Amino acid sequence: MTTFLESDEELVLLTSCADTAEASLVRSLLEAHGLTALVQGEHHHAMQGMMSELQEVRILVKRKHLAEAQAVLDASSVPDEEPASPPPSAGSTIAPAPGPAKLEAPDTRRARRRKRLAWAVLIFPFVPFLIRLFEQDASSRRTEVPSFADDHLFLGEVLRHLRRYGEAELHLRKAIALYRQRFAASERQAASLQLAAVLLEWERPVLAVSALEEELRAIPGSAEESPERYLRLEALALAHRFANQHEEAVKVARRALALGERLHGEAHPELLDLLETYAGALRALGRGEEALVLEARQQRSSAQQVP
Repeated sequence: MTTFLESDEELVLLTSCADTAEASLVRSLLEAHGLTALVQGEHHHAMQGMMSELQEVRILVKRKHLAEAQAVLDASSVPDEEPASPPPSAGSTIAPAPGPAKLEAPDTRRARRRKRLAWAVLIFPFVPFLIRLFEQDASSRRTEVPSFADDHLFLGEVLRHLRRYGEAELHLRKAIALYRQRFAASERQAASLQLAAVLLEWERPVLAVSALEEELRAIPGSAEESPERYLRLEALALAHRFANQHEEAVKVARRALALGERLHGEAHPELLDLLETYAGALRALGRGEEALVLEARQQRSSAQQVP
């Protein structure tokens, strides 16, 4: 009598798909990463016609590749919700519990998943080539010219979506420095906001605060009442809140709100995210009544945007 032992070559279930189109996207994504996948039930699903909705298609991979394949799927799935705020530090007031989760129909979630997989299949195979091409071109240049800043910005954005935050930070800082040389204010703003987003997603809010404060100091006096300054102040308030620096978050949010009202008006949708950040910082400091006023204002502004 022999004992059955699990083999690394054994096929195991990775995930189930609603139809063959979604299964093809998953298989293409895995093959782009050098992983072999078997679609089980593909032909049977196609022959069932209208009854095929009752039969799921299964994706099988070798047991030794299961963890790697799951990591590929997880990396290609971008959540639709906003990231949760970091937990409060010791001694700070506990933030209010989040509101009820938004429910979506299964068909909507399935369509979003299929869309994310389709983009991942299209983008992932070309990213290593783009990075190699960029690095070869960069190494062939002894000095960088300002026009090369756009390439750094593009690569920084791509690497951010791949969650390679360390490399993304380097490219975005290079882009900011090069834009500063040619006084390209709008492009520099895009790079600085991307850098702040990278540092926040990388859970380095203190570095995000430092980078945004440096950018604010670099804004000329003639641009004190500009949308660029408002966007940086809004991002800085959020960075302070993520760093649990709630007093600073309230001060910056107050300045940003005053500027935003002068630029856009009190009910403009541009202020909605700032109002949420401002109210959250006030609640973290135990100033719930002030936060309620801002939350009520945010709700009224949101209702006005609904057609």
